[in-house]
Amino acid sequence: MKLIAGENARTVETAWGHSAPITCLALSPDGSVCLTGSRDSTAILWRIHNRAISNSEPGLMLSAGSAASSVTDKLDTNLHAEAKRTRIEGPLHVLRGHNDDLVCCCVNADLDIAVTCSRVGGVLLHSVTRGRLVRSLHIENANLVGLSSEGILIIWNKINRSLSTFNINGIFLNSIDLSPAVGDVTSIAVSVDGQYAAIGTNCKKHQQPDSSWYIQADISNESLQKSMEGMTLSVSSSGMMSMKYEGKGEAEYDLQASPTIMLFTVHDLHV
Repeated sequence: MKLIAGENARTVETAWGHSAPITCLALSPDGSVCLTGSRDSTAILWRIHNRAISNSEPGLMLSAGSAASSVTDKLDTNLHAEAKRTRIEGPLHVLRGHNDDLVCCCVNADLDIAVTCSRVGGVLLHSVTRGRLVRSLHIENANLVGLSSEGILIIWNKINRSLSTFNINGIFLNSIDLSPAVGDVTSIAVSVDGQYAAIGTNCKKHQQPDSSWYIQADISNESLQKSMEGMTLSVSSSGMMSMKYEGKGEAEYDLQASPTIMLFTVHDLHV
C-alpha cells in the first residue's frame, strides 16, 4: 500500500502486509483508519497519522541565519525526528474468516466496525479496536458493500441485481431490484450524514441466466392500451428488445445500457 502526496504525486510511504495483491481499500470517514482487502482472503487494519506532507521531505530543513541559536538547532532536530515517523502504522489487526478473494470493504472508526465481503464468504463485520469477528451475514454473491455513519449496510448482489440494506446487528431492512437496462453497479458512496447513497453503474449489458426477461408496465391511458393490444415485449440476454404483434410480424431494437449515477435514500432505497 502506498501513500501518495496529492500535490506532486510523489510516493511518501509504502507499507507491506498482505501475501497477495490488494483488491480493495477503504478509509474511515475521520481518516484515522485504513482497511485493505486482498486475494489472500484476509483484510488488514492500518492506523493513518494525518500529518501535513512538506515539499522538502524527507528531511525537513529550517532556514536559520548565520547566528543560529541552540534553541533553533533543537527545534530542527525535533522536526527531523517528526519527519521520520511513519504515517502508516500497522498492520494493527489481520482480519480473517473469508475463504476466497475479498471484493469490497469499508470501515468506520466511530462505529468500531470494519466490513469485508467476498462472493462466496458473504459479509463479515469485525471490531476495529479489537480485530475480532463481531457478526457474519450469510449473503451469497455479495459484490459491493457500503456503510453509512448510522450503521446501515448497503449490499449489491450482481446475480439477483438487488440492493439490500441491513443494520450492523444483521437485521434485514429493505431491498430493491434494478433493471438490466441500467447496467451493473460498480461503486457505492454514502453521504457523511448517512442519509443518501450514490450508486454508480457501467454500460455493460447484464447477461441474464434465463433466456429472456419480460417488460411489465402499468398502462392507464385507454388509447395507449388499445394500441398495445396484441403486442408482446421481451428483452433477450444479449440486450435485444423484441416487439411482437399478432399477425403483423416482429421488430427488434438494441438496448445499450448507459453509465448512470443514481441517488438513493438509505433508509427506504427510494430513488
